[in-house]
Amino acid sequence: MWKKTDKVILEMAVLLCAGIGLYAVITKSYVQGINAPLYGVDILAIKKEVIDKFNSYIFLGLALVGLAIQLAIILAGEKIKKSLYSFPVYFIIFLSGVAIFSFLTAGLVWTGAKLARRVWLPQVVEQERGIYLYTKRLIANKGVRDDQRQITDPRLQFKLKCVNFDIAGKYLRQMDETLELDEGSGDFTSRIRRLAVYFE
Repeated sequence: MWKKTDKVILEMAVLLCAGIGLYAVITKSYVQGINAPLYGVDILAIKKEVIDKFNSYIFLGLALVGLAIQLAIILAGEKIKKSLYSFPVYFIIFLSGVAIFSFLTAGLVWTGAKLARRVWLPQVVEQERGIYLYTKRLIANKGVRDDQRQITDPRLQFKLKCVNFDIAGKYLRQMDETLELDEGSGDFTSRIRRLAVYFE
């Protein structure tokens, strides 16, 4: 088994596994809107924490694969050939390894995000239920809060509607971003109906 195994190639694999694991730890995940102003609990931080946790587990597994290869090299000792190929061949193998591991990294990050979504989605929905219900009621009342319905002055009512619709727009934008929905060009009514799938 070991006669056709090249120690240099195995050590390249260990290096790439360790490098990707280090990259994942340093970069962490990026959550859209993480620096945006929020209304209510910092749900984007909750979301980021869950994604980072899943990615840490996945890349820890990859790092353990690298350690297993290194352990095999140590245990095999002199049975493994130190080098079977020339420098140009190793260089091509290394570049190929970098390309393969880059695709692997992208795939693992995507997998981690999909798995993490199952955990953070119910948490985010629960935290945003209040602003969803508030926004839904505001839109149903055509921009007037329940406590403002007694106001009869048309000028004051118009000003209140402008302020309330501005707030509703900010809440809708926040919910779209945290749930990773395209804001689109729909009106407030169609957007709140789309969110009903998650909140009702």
